[in-house]
Amino acid sequence: MLSMSGEMVHMQLNEMGWHLTFTGVVVGLVAWSVSAGIAGWLLAAIYNRLQ
Repeated sequence: MLSMSGEMVHMQLNEMGWHLTFTGVVVGLVAWSVSAGIAGWLLAAIYNRLQ
């Protein structure tokens, strides 16, 4: 995955390690859930304004 991403940005990412901790997973899930909730609320607010 890192090699394909490196090709897209024209960088050598193969030497970089993939560091994923339990705390990082939890923070990522919370951040993703909050951002998805805000995006859904914003879309619903815009949709309800149009009617």
